Amino acid sequence: MNDESTVKRFTKWIHANLALREAVQLNKRVNYFRGKRFIELLTSDPEKTELNRPVVKNEAEAKMVGIALLKFGMIHASEVANKKKKELRPVRANDFSAEGYYTWIYEGSKTMRNLLLVLLVGSITAMCLFPIWPASIKVGVWYVSVTLLLILFGMLFVRLVLYVVCWTVGFEVWILPNFFDDDLGVVDSFRPLFSASRGTDLVETGLFRAAGLAMVISFGYWCYQQPTEFDELYAQQMDFLSELYDGKLLADPALEEEELKKKAIPNVEELEKALEEEENEQIQDLDEEDNILEKNLDDEEHHVDEQAQAEEEGEQIDEPEIPAVEEEEDEDEDEEDEDEMEI
Repeated sequence: MNDESTVKRFTKWIHANLALREAVQLNKRVNYFRGKRFIELLTSDPEKTELNRPVVKNEAEAKMVGIALLKFGMIHASEVANKKKKELRPVRANDFSAEGYYTWIYEGSKTMRNLLLVLLVGSITAMCLFPIWPASIKVGVWYVSVTLLLILFGMLFVRLVLYVVCWTVGFEVWILPNFFDDDLGVVDSFRPLFSASRGTDLVETGLFRAAGLAMVISFGYWCYQQPTEFDELYAQQMDFLSELYDGKLLADPALEEEELKKKAIPNVEELEKALEEEENEQIQDLDEEDNILEKNLDDEEHHVDEQAQAEEEGEQIDEPEIPAVEEEEDEDEDEEDEDEMEI
């Protein structure tokens, strides 16, 4: 166990197969394990051979492996500083104990960490480029964000109402009690899902709890007596959700500008359709003009045929009489001249 390369090989296998837990140490999130879990791992199936697995036959040999990890700085000893908040603090120890706590210094392969770093940088860059995203992706992100926000607010509302109702009768009930604990990791924030305990200050807060219970009962009775108002409130909430999902509450200047561009600048299909309609209108106008010309020609031919037939039969076509307006005017002028001469 004095060869550092051998210890590193053992460390790699132990780190990959030992169940790890998260805690906070010196304001930093770390992974730790109990000494007894370490010993159980190494002493289970001693006949089984695996690559980089240390050959251990009993608990004493397993402790020797633990001492080697401490010696070469792969782990260090710790103790519990705050059990509720899962806080540890480092301690000096050269011996390995089954009841001790040990924090990992060895980080293992950094490939996954580098991939996560690249993913984080890419995500931040993509978020900065959000204004130039396609409209369909923006709508999808909006739907997902609104849905998650509604689920969060719904859970918080149910959580608060349940706590208040149970608090008035002397119990403290929480859904996801560690949800807002900053000292815990993401997974530990959802553990446990539910907690319930009897109140320890019933004497001091008995009057307040009774008043709260009376208010809860009064509010429930008022809700029972006002079904119509709650129907209207429910309809308003549904309208609000509909507008929220449609994106009508918050206007997106980029989307509005894109819609205006679509209306102002027609695409190729619209231009082809407009040209086709214009050509059809021109063809219809030409067809109408041809029909009118053909009709006029037919009328003229029919009239010429009638005149030719009438001449052959010796008939004359009656011409309309023109009233003799000019002769009457001449007679009136002659009569006026004669009257002047007599005078």
